[in-house]
Amino acid sequence: ALRQRRIDNGAIIFKDPELAVHVHEDKTIEVTVRDREASSQILVSEFMILANSLFASFLLEKGIPALFRTQPPPAEKIQIGEEYDPVESYRSKKSLVKGDIITKGAPHATLGLLAYTTATSPLRRYTDLVVQRQLRAGLGLPESPLDERELERILGEISFRMDQASLMERERTRYFLLKYLTQKKHVDFEATVLHRFPRFHLVYVKELAHRAVLRTPPGVNLNPHDRAIVRVEKVAPREDKLILSLVDLLPEYNQTSRAGL
Repeated sequence: ALRQRRIDNGAIIFKDPELAVHVHEDKTIEVTVRDREASSQILVSEFMILANSLFASFLLEKGIPALFRTQPPPAEKIQIGEEYDPVESYRSKKSLVKGDIITKGAPHATLGLLAYTTATSPLRRYTDLVVQRQLRAGLGLPESPLDERELERILGEISFRMDQASLMERERTRYFLLKYLTQKKHVDFEATVLHRFPRFHLVYVKELAHRAVLRTPPGVNLNPHDRAIVRVEKVAPREDKLILSLVDLLPEYNQTSRAGL
């Protein structure tokens, strides 16, 4: 019901599975894909969003500045189907406008909320710790709320570090995924074509919940939604390079495409 209410207010629900890479003490690498559409995941996610939106509403009612997360509406109208479609998701995300953190409440279009902040993870996000301080002040606890000027100073100090931390997290995941794939050079994967570029195709590898470059033989031009069997052609973790080669097209595709294989 909470999710549907947000959808009715314009929320966009992306159903992309989440890649997780874990490096064990013996240096073996484990790769798993988490289904974020599982009932338990939705339950936790919606209650987290509810809590954070209630925090934002409370702070606005009290007239207390905080670190609010905002995002403008997408550049184009986005419609996501009930079933996960990697092509649909890839195209839709290109229309999103980057969000921001500001000291005044403002709508968050993707979440379908009039105001949103985060205070549910103070152990891993410094912004949540700051918001909790503002909440404590609003509840009458012996805390002095930070004013807008101080919040702006904090944002100036941490914004670059937050961006760098996010980048490092993404690069770490990709690096160890590529390390994992160095041991999978003779393993076939199923992939869906996302986009055709002049010199290569961009595909989504379902088993890895990951996008990669696919090289095809001359004369083989695939289209979005086409599915194929692919194999690792080149992987170089330190160079951040992953190239897949085409093994075969799935049976439903025409003989014209197959002729180039």
